[in-house]
Amino acid sequence: MAGEASNLPHGYWQAGTGVLPGDSRGEGTGEFARIGGILTHSRGAAGKMPSLEEYLERADKLAQDVVIEWGAAVKAGNADLLPAQFEHLFDKACRFRTARMIANDHRARARGGVSKAVEAEERVTRQTFAEAYKAYEESGLPR
Repeated sequence: MAGEASNLPHGYWQAGTGVLPGDSRGEGTGEFARIGGILTHSRGAAGKMPSLEEYLERADKLAQDVVIEWGAAVKAGNADLLPAQFEHLFDKACRFRTARMIANDHRARARGGVSKAVEAEERVTRQTFAEAYKAYEESGLPR
């Protein structure tokens, strides 16, 4: 999968469109909200972004949303409009989802549990994706 991901157009982000219809961010809520299909963080009154731990806790859902947005861009013929930073994020999401799928498969089939190597790969790819997502959110790139 890793080799395939780099050869594909990536994610869907409506660059330069500003606030989208359905923007469900509440001022000062400090919670994640769905905006234009992406689960994102709504900054509180102080403009505080969530901690890396919050992104780690939501990594499964965030990675799924990134992949869905990529699919929407490809389907709409807008993949060429995606910023390079989103392509990087999409690649990290795919790597994490693949590692997660392998680990879950091992958990379901292996009597002795998941090997340390498989667990480590899942943990490292989750961390790498969460860091990439946090950096993308903090970059302020338009949706």
